Amino acid sequence: MKRLFSVLIVLCLITTSAFAHPGRTDSAGGHKDNKNVSGLGPYHYHHGYPAHLHTNGVCPYETPVSPAPEAAQVPEAAQAPAAPAAGAAPSAPAAQTEREKAEFLDAYIAIIVDGGKEYHTLDCPVYAAGEDFIAYNVSKAQKLDYTPCAKCHPAAAAKTDREKAEFLDAYIAIIVDGGKEYHTLDCPVYAAGENFCAYNVSKAQSLEYTPCAKCHPAN
Repeated sequence: MKRLFSVLIVLCLITTSAFAHPGRTDSAGGHKDNKNVSGLGPYHYHHGYPAHLHTNGVCPYETPVSPAPEAAQVPEAAQAPAAPAAGAAPSAPAAQTEREKAEFLDAYIAIIVDGGKEYHTLDCPVYAAGEDFIAYNVSKAQKLDYTPCAKCHPAAAAKTDREKAEFLDAYIAIIVDGGKEYHTLDCPVYAAGENFCAYNVSKAQSLEYTPCAKCHPAN
């Protein structure tokens, strides 16, 4: 019976030794395990932790795990605007109103009647009494020594904005930056230009200017 009890004690000690495998550790905190009691090979580490290896020299118990970086938040103002739909045409400039056309005609177009040496507005009674006319932009007319008519003041029977706008569209040819086409005031070519000159349409055609396809599609 004593012998059996002694055998059991020895077995318990052996089992405890197999798991704890006590022994001194070296300066690196590890020691040899030639019998591979730990199952980790001939050498492993402790330094206060269960038996383990230092894979690539890194201790799994002492290496902090860095949290995954959060996705950068893009402020709404920095986000790219939505792309325009495929095939979408660029927006055209807004058409001039009748009032804008009337004001342009009064301010920038010089109407010369029947070979006279004065230029007039569409409201002028001299223009109303004439038969033929030519037109320039005012600065061109002044360079050609035409002078403003003294009668060109608002009259009781002044033309309406619509009448002036229709006259400008139908009879005035606007030439932009030395081009060879003539345009209306609504034309994007005129809107994008810097300098212009103007003739009446028949004069422009006699000078071999041709109508712009963008603002004179019917021609």
